Amino acid sequence: TGSARDLNLPSHKAGAPSAPKDDVEEPWSIPKGRE
Repeated sequence: TGSARDLNLPSHKAGAPSAPKDDVEEPWSIPKGRE
């Protein structure tokens, strides 16, 4: 889902802390998503 992730990046950036569904995809969320 690299393309979908790119398209959603701007939206996810704003809701990064409250976007558990992206935690596994977004590099900045991987730590909290994996842990």
